[in-house]
Amino acid sequence: MIDGVSVRNGDAIFHEFVIQLDSGKDGHAEQVLEDMAEQGVLAGYNIETHYESLKNCILVCVTEVKNSADLDLFVAALNRALEGGES
Repeated sequence: MIDGVSVRNGDAIFHEFVIQLDSGKDGHAEQVLEDMAEQGVLAGYNIETHYESLKNCILVCVTEVKNSADLDLFVAALNRALEGGES
């Protein structure tokens, strides 16, 4: 688990799932995605632009081409972004 993040679709998933940032701040998902991109991680897609009910939600895709090091990098970049930017 990552503090400040919850999984929206808790059922079984295939390659895609939606995470929601617990912050109520407008535009937080977009800022987190930008911060992660600056760290070299293309983290997902801000789906709030298409679904207003999914505020601060990011669609994440993970396939078999990702390994544990890739996932660790994603988690570390997400944690840094949630703390307010790249460190």
